Amino acid sequence: MAATANDQLARYFTEKLWDWIPGVYRDADGAAPNQHVLRAIIQAVAEQAAVARRSIDRLWEDQSIEYCDDWIVPFIGDLVGTRLVPALNARARRVDVARTIYYRRRAGTITVLEQLILDMAGWDGAVVESFRRLGRTHHALDPQPRPHGRFTLTPAGGIADLRSPRGVELAHGTWDELAHTADLWQQRGHMGRYGIPKLNHHLYRMQAFKVEAPTPYSFPNRSYTFDPSGRDIPLFMPSYRPEDGCRRRAEEDVAGPIRCRLLGHAEYEITAAVFEAMKSELVATAAENDLAKFLGVRFRNEYRLRDTLETLHADLTNETNFYKLLELALTDDSAKAALVRDARAFKITRFVDPNDLQIPPERTLAGNLQNWGADLPALTEKLLMVDPVRGRYWFPNNPPPAGTKVAHYYYGFSGDLGAGTYDRRASVLTEADDTFTNGNFTVPSPWKNVYTFADSKTYLVANVTTFNNLTLQAASQQRPYLRQDTAEGNDWEFTSSGANPQLTLDGLWYGGGKLLLAGNYARVTIRHCTLDPGGTKADTTPLVPTELVVQGTIDELIIENSILPGIKLSGSGAVDDLYLRDSIVASTDAAMKIALPATNLHFERCTLAVETLGLRIDATEVLAQRPIKVTDHQQGCVRFSVLAPDSHTPQVYPPPGIAEVYPHFFVSTRFGDPGFYVLSESAPEMVVRGAENGSEIGAYSKLLNPLKLDSVRAKVHEFMPMGRIAAFIREN
Repeated sequence: MAATANDQLARYFTEKLWDWIPGVYRDADGAAPNQHVLRAIIQAVAEQAAVARRSIDRLWEDQSIEYCDDWIVPFIGDLVGTRLVPALNARARRVDVARTIYYRRRAGTITVLEQLILDMAGWDGAVVESFRRLGRTHHALDPQPRPHGRFTLTPAGGIADLRSPRGVELAHGTWDELAHTADLWQQRGHMGRYGIPKLNHHLYRMQAFKVEAPTPYSFPNRSYTFDPSGRDIPLFMPSYRPEDGCRRRAEEDVAGPIRCRLLGHAEYEITAAVFEAMKSELVATAAENDLAKFLGVRFRNEYRLRDTLETLHADLTNETNFYKLLELALTDDSAKAALVRDARAFKITRFVDPNDLQIPPERTLAGNLQNWGADLPALTEKLLMVDPVRGRYWFPNNPPPAGTKVAHYYYGFSGDLGAGTYDRRASVLTEADDTFTNGNFTVPSPWKNVYTFADSKTYLVANVTTFNNLTLQAASQQRPYLRQDTAEGNDWEFTSSGANPQLTLDGLWYGGGKLLLAGNYARVTIRHCTLDPGGTKADTTPLVPTELVVQGTIDELIIENSILPGIKLSGSGAVDDLYLRDSIVASTDAAMKIALPATNLHFERCTLAVETLGLRIDATEVLAQRPIKVTDHQQGCVRFSVLAPDSHTPQVYPPPGIAEVYPHFFVSTRFGDPGFYVLSESAPEMVVRGAENGSEIGAYSKLLNPLKLDSVRAKVHEFMPMGRIAAFIREN
């Protein structure tokens, strides 16, 4: 069984069987030189009786693939005759069995191939038939080619318009609008993608996480970043699947970073409904007649619509009527309609209002805010400009709309590591002594046991003293950002008291200074936290790395699913054992280390970009970019790991264990990028599939990405059309 309930059945059967044993034998069992042997035998029998009873109780559930135990899945799979994916990918196994009949009924269609990417790996994806992108010369028997392509208007199978920069931006991607010559090579990067039998599967492995009601970082001149730390981050759009299964998904429907031109894509059409709604707004009959001439006409952008209306009656171009027309005529297939009007990407509200009235989409622009709008012309009629590539927004006019706030936005990341708005219900304690809300951190007196940050606001915290058993946690799917002060370099200190104190930090993002642990602790647990690795704000001012400094003594320091820049001792500080699991240790400060020379190191599935010093080490699936040096080589073990040259540890098994780990092995080493220390396609096989279970080495090992890709490959080849060749392309 996957898990055993606390049903006390083993204890029940033990006492029941023990009661059946004659009293003379029970007395003899207690008085024998080797006591309680009979009792132990009875307990072993009772445990098996409990297993049998649980199986009987679950007979009904085990007939359903949704509720059955994991060991039942292969048996149900045999009934439908499916080819099971690897057992380590347990979720995909269950989904595969549940949807086998669905796949077979739709085998060979693009819909089922895209569904397989989601079901087998949990990734978003899009499938492109590359023969549709092959170019050829049109001849006289061809119909007159009509322009197609959402951004470039490239003719079908025709030649690219080199005057359009948008086509280059989309080239070789999922939404490519250009025509290509046939490429018969095996697929490798951009090579070998285009041919009649090729089916290109574009994989979007990053997830979009929603942040609700954050505190944006404010810069001068009405400028802000969505990110509360003030750094640039790309905005993401969440995955969206239309209810109409026959409609192909567009770029804004697939989870990924938002391009500036995509956010600004808006087309307008004067339909009969738009015309009837505008009649009540127009005063002059001549304006109605002029507008009626354009019924059914589609305008590619706002500027073409404005240029056309300026040749007509002046009543159509006054500010009120024109923006009313923009509101009504925006087509549903425009990316701006989905991302801004429907608030699928972000929502910035205009007033302090219970209904959260949004800043109108027609008053919102997408643009390049590298210089915060200093190089842009006056935008007197617009209220908001958003740069989705940098995660910035700016109000062109002074002052900003009253009560402006961010209702939500999405950021991209690869998994549940560090502080994030993912589901953490498994670790969050449900009973809290108090709750911090709306950015207000009030120091209780005295401290009790459990305190919860209920939202994703920015909190200015104070030093925590005189506590014995304390848990500070973020609510599930919330990501509060904590600072000791608005200025950089202010440390947050915890000072324990009492006997065997314990401290737990769960789901918190702290930046702006060091995290100091003073006092003596039996255990300190840092789980699903981000201690800021450092970087720069959008105005190029530095962000200080949040180093973990131990000033007291800690028996066990446990760090799980977290991101931090380094650990060091101060004064008489000491750590007996460090347990580091599923975490990334990296910093913008090259001098940062894990400097614990008298500590036993226990590492599992970690990516280390800093030098590590310790007494002895037990490690598995560790990817170290900088040397690991321990004093005691006679004890400990390092397995399935890649360490940097000049490391001094017990011999790594299996070899090769010592190799150079280059920066290009990772998609990005900048905190704030979605691909933060994610393995890139240039990483060698020994890293990508070097873990004991065949997954990658490092902090993302538990995501099982290589095994998920194998599952996708296997099922795609089973259900794709005959005679086709599948290519798999990582888009993010």
